[in-house]
Amino acid sequence: DYAYFVPFFDGYKYGRKVVRVNIETFTAEDVQVIDLGPLDQELAGYFGGFTYRNIAGINYGYLVPHRNVRAPVDGVNPFYTVDGYTDELVNKGRSSMGGDHLETHYHGKLVRFDCENFDASGVTVLDLTEYDPDLRGFAGGFQSGKFGYLVPYKNREGSHGFFGKVVRIDLEDFQTVKVLDLTQYDDRLVGFIGGASWANYGLLIPYRNDNADNNNGRSQHGLIVRFEMSAFDIDHIEFMNLPTMARKQVPSIPDPGLRGYLNGFVMGDYLYLVPHFNQNFYGKLTRVDMRDFTWLVELQQEDVAAGLKQDELLASTATDVITFPNMDTGGVYEGIQYDGVQYIDLQATDQDLAGFSGGFASLSAVQNAHLYNDGEGPGYEGGASTEAARHQSWLLRTIKTSDYHVYSMEHHDHIFLSDELFQYCAFPSRFGFTEPDTVDERCLGIYDPSYQYFGRADELTEFFSHEYALGDGSSAPYTHVIYISGDPPTRAPVPAPTYA
Repeated sequence: DYAYFVPFFDGYKYGRKVVRVNIETFTAEDVQVIDLGPLDQELAGYFGGFTYRNIAGINYGYLVPHRNVRAPVDGVNPFYTVDGYTDELVNKGRSSMGGDHLETHYHGKLVRFDCENFDASGVTVLDLTEYDPDLRGFAGGFQSGKFGYLVPYKNREGSHGFFGKVVRIDLEDFQTVKVLDLTQYDDRLVGFIGGASWANYGLLIPYRNDNADNNNGRSQHGLIVRFEMSAFDIDHIEFMNLPTMARKQVPSIPDPGLRGYLNGFVMGDYLYLVPHFNQNFYGKLTRVDMRDFTWLVELQQEDVAAGLKQDELLASTATDVITFPNMDTGGVYEGIQYDGVQYIDLQATDQDLAGFSGGFASLSAVQNAHLYNDGEGPGYEGGASTEAARHQSWLLRTIKTSDYHVYSMEHHDHIFLSDELFQYCAFPSRFGFTEPDTVDERCLGIYDPSYQYFGRADELTEFFSHEYALGDGSSAPYTHVIYISGDPPTRAPVPAPTYA
């Protein structure tokens, strides 16, 4: 397995060398590099990336285009400054000898490289500006289904340089491009850094838009955008304005400081936003429940229609309500409620906990979010897959695990134990074994004898080659046992889904 590092800036010039590190050996001898410069001098200055394995089984890495520089003498991405001061950074303004006349250049050259054939011959470039000159200066991207999505941030210098054109690329053919211009819905929807997907939705993380209507004239904004990935059109966009949204906490009043996030991630039913700068570096770790997102957005529009300002919302807001399952269809509140918007102020315990630049979830949390959440939420019944969700589900089924393990993950009714783990731990006699109802104390971390349940067995299975499956979930826990031993069966090819 390998880790890939995206080139941005190396101290003197914008970076152009993609680095691959073998995470198993983790030695300098196994570090590999692709120098993009000889292919095209403009291939430098990238911000984020993602991977995708296509239907043919080829693994590709993608670099999200951001910015670099141009000079009147050496052209694109010069190493030396024009006036000879090579110890000055090319991404900072300079004044010595009148400066060097370098100009920031936002570019749109999306790079794809073959993860298996990791050299210059496996590099392909898609210049997005050939589709639209505005398609440059992105800040992050993500993959969902067979599509890659690029997050719009800034494509020219100045306060009017922030833009809102989300780009979707068909990663199967690497040429079909579709653009969603968020400003056609609301001209404030520009300047995002980072994105993620949840169910059939794409999510954009708000950072800065320099809008004059922002509270107290702040440059940063808090407009979370959610769009339907299968539709990907102007009719299926919604956004939540965090600074004017009531919180499901005490006190519940809106917080005008919820803006200026730098990246985010999805875990389970929540989008987590990474606090960075909102006029000051801050540390309010924010999460947004995706299950009541639409309802709260609709309630927030009532405040907008009433013309309520930020200070008025502190006294009363339509979003200060309890949201619960089936409330949109006349359901009755039975004590289970959604969580809306909440945050933890990290600086309340330590003033140094501020100004973060990213975050991530554990592997098991990411797997659960993808496996069990393709369609949950208002208007989407669980399992009601869309084009993107179907393709994502198909990709997950091609993971190199046994058929039994895949069946377990998809149907929630098997628990898998490795052969080694099975032989190591003592099992209750109710499973048909002659051993007494005792458990080796070293197994208690994964096995609860009072429930006869291996709570973490499914997480441990991936580390072993042999598996056992217990139970089918048809009635009381483990009324009968299915014994499966030996090597996993040979997998039949999984057919790719078809699309209309």
